[in-house]
Parts: sequence; structure tokens; C-alpha cells
Amino acid sequence: MRRILSFAAILMVLASPPIYGQAAIVPSPIPSLTNNCILKWQTATSTWICAAGSAASQPLTDELGLIADNVDSSKILAFQLSGLTTATTRTWTIADANITIPSTIASLAANTFTGLQTANGGLAATTGLFSSTLGVTGALTGTSGAFSTTLGVTGTSTLGTVNAGAVTTSGLLTVNGFGAHLFSGSATGWNSLTIRNTTTGTGSGAYIDVVTDTGGGSFTLMATSTTYTASPPIPQAGGALRSAGPGGLSISSEHASGAIRFYAGGTTQRWRIEANGDLQMTTTGASLRLDSGNPIFVPSIGSDTGTAVIVSAGNGMYKLSSSARYKEHIAPWVVSPDALARFVALSPQVWDYKGKQTGAAGFISEDLDALGLLNAYGRSPLINYDADGLPESNRDYALIGLQHLVLQDHDRRLATLDARLKALEAIR
Repeated sequence: MRRILSFAAILMVLASPPIYGQAAIVPSPIPSLTNNCILKWQTATSTWICAAGSAASQPLTDELGLIADNVDSSKILAFQLSGLTTATTRTWTIADANITIPSTIASLAANTFTGLQTANGGLAATTGLFSSTLGVTGALTGTSGAFSTTLGVTGTSTLGTVNAGAVTTSGLLTVNGFGAHLFSGSATGWNSLTIRNTTTGTGSGAYIDVVTDTGGGSFTLMATSTTYTASPPIPQAGGALRSAGPGGLSISSEHASGAIRFYAGGTTQRWRIEANGDLQMTTTGASLRLDSGNPIFVPSIGSDTGTAVIVSAGNGMYKLSSSARYKEHIAPWVVSPDALARFVALSPQVWDYKGKQTGAAGFISEDLDALGLLNAYGRSPLINYDADGLPESNRDYALIGLQHLVLQDHDRRLATLDARLKALEAIR
């Protein structure tokens, strides 16, 4: 078998010290050569081997280029240690992971951090993506950024445009910028904004203040602590809706069927302003109370000298008018002599309203209803009925009319008796 020596092997032989005695070239395959490899003859096995070269002296100086690219040898990595303190050793410990060292040069690609990043000084950035938690002790200043989970800040945060998951700060959060500020999310349940003060005190609370230019509108939504010193219009352990501007406060429900509802003493609705403007009392047994002697003002039903008002069976408040302008089907009221006699025989009563010492007097509505004096609609014209058809109150104006019919009947009877008396006297 014929063996061929490589050129490198021939060079190694030629460079070796001279061999005294009988010279011989021993054929042997040459191994693959690598960087820093020294070709050596292994006598015991009669083979060539690639042995590692001797290590360089330590430490290396930072003027040396330590690592060259395996494709382009002109790309060299070097270290510069001039920034270290004299007689100081700094140690780099490499984790058991593939690492890409980020760059601070803005022109290079953006850096992505997937773990917890903590800055104990300040963090200033114009762009950046934090896919996990960013914890900052100090000031956080930026013009834009994306935080896909939690942004935790201890200190003052001044941000431009920030897309974030959860933002947690133990300092002050200041957002400068004009436009539509949006808190948006999509999930089953409530998406909420909470302003909370966990400290009680005579002056403690929390509020949201919406303010325009100086001298303009000021709108405040407030909540106070359990020990807050109440000062109208702000209560203790309650809430207040305030407008301090000269334009006052507007409450609007702008949908065509949207009502405004008022609740008190729990979740029971007490009042409601209907979409057509009607004010409806929605609690059974509730009453409208005005203190300080103030009257109830009802537009369009008054007159220059005042007029009576009635409440209908449908809970409507109406002017009690006697003018023919508001009436139809006007006809004389004809009552039989028997009905007049029953009315004359009816005795007025005195009474106290339940739970009150009123000492009132007059006719009982049920007694007037029992007279059997009915109008064209099958009811007594002398009384008002409630929604269930039961006697509720007397119609005093009808009683006056009935009493006038009694007087007219008596006048006719007296006139008849007077005529008979005069006839008898003429016979004598």
C-alpha cells in the first residue's frame, strides 16, 4: 500500500532535529488540524497527533483582540478596562444559558426583557417592550412604551403614551398630554377605576376633580372617611357631587326613553323623572314634604287670587276650576225630594285622624255614599273615590250645591205654605 504525506507533514519532518544513524520516514495518516494545534509524532503508537498549544501567559492585556469572527477575521472583540478602579478585580459570572447582550445604541434593534427588571435610580426611555414586570424605585420618565403585564413604580412617574397591563405606583402618577385618555379592556365582569384613601381622619377622603381654566367650571366627585368632619355639602362617611363653577350643575339622561332615578335608604327607588319630564313618586306611602312653610309650586294651574287643587284617582294634581271654559255637558242638577230628605236627615260627625288629635268635623264619606245619590256614571257626585273605588274624600263644592238645593226646596215649600195661609186668611 502506498501512503502519501501531506505538505504539512513534510514540513514538520524537515523542521525536526536531525536524526543520527539510519534516517527513515515512517508513513502515517495526518489528523485534521485545528487552530492552535501542534503536530507531534507519537512514538508509542507510531502516529501523528494534533496536540494543543501552550497557554498564553496570564493575565492578558486589554490591547489584544481576543476573539475573531469565524467567517470574517476582521471582526474582533476586545475588552477595555481603563474604567476600573486601581487594584480592583471585577468578576463576570456567566449563567448556564444562551445570552444576547443588549445594546444601548438607539439605531440597533429594540431589546426585549422577559424577566423582572429593577432600576434603583431612574429609567428614561423613548421606546421599549417589557413583557413581564418592570419595577422602578425612583423616577420613570418616557414618551412611549408598552408594558404587557405590570408596571410597578416607587416614586414619581411622568409618561407620554404608555400601553400597559397593570400599573402599580406608590408615588404620584402624572400624565401630561392633550387628547382622549383611554382605559380599555375586554373581559367578563367589571372594568373599573378606583381612587382610594385607606387612612381615616377628620379631613381624609378621596375625590376626582375635573377642572377647566381659572374661573371656569370645577366638577368634583368625592367620598369621605368614617371620621371625616362633615361640612355642607360634604357629609361624613358619604359622598358628594359638587360643581363650583358659575354655570352650576346639569344632570342629563339623553336617550328618548331614559329616566332619571333617585334611591335612598337602600336600593329602593323613591323618585323618578320620566323621559317626558313627569316627576313620579315611586314609593308607596311616601309623601312630599316641604319645610319652612314653602308652598308647592305647580305651573299653569294658579290664578291671581289662588285656586283649589285636587289630586285625581290617577295621582294627578289638577286645578279645581268652576269656570265654564273648562266644562262640557252643563245641565241643571235635579235631585228628588226623597234624596234631599235623606241628606237633611244625615248628621255631621266629629273625629280625630288616626294617631293625631285633630278634632275635625263634617260628613263621613261613606255616609254620603250611602245616600244613593248617583250621577250619570253610577257614582255619588258628593265624594271622591280612590283607585280601588272606595270613598276617599268629600267634594265640598258639591255639598254646597246640594245644600243650596235643600234651601230651594224649603223655599218652595215655604212659598206654598204662605200661599195657602193667605188663602185661608182671605176666607175669614
